[in-house]
Amino acid sequence: MLLKSTKDLHYPITVKELSAQEGDTVERFAPLFYYAYKSTVTQGRDEVEVEKSFTTVFESEAEGKITSWRIRAGTVIERAG
Repeated sequence: MLLKSTKDLHYPITVKELSAQEGDTVERFAPLFYYAYKSTVTQGRDEVEVEKSFTTVFESEAEGKITSWRIRAGTVIERAG
């Protein structure tokens, strides 16, 4: 199974943890890896813009078997693909 990161993520992203291992069979929407990204948000009464870090999960778009990973924890993905 070959999956590519989508254009709608907040790049760059940093892979934090792989949830599926090589050889695993995964179902659609199964968590594949967790990643972190930074985004500017407005907060507080004064509506101050601050940069915050968020962690979320990348889910499988299809059923299949993980044959290999091209990423590992700590990998920074700069753009879609």
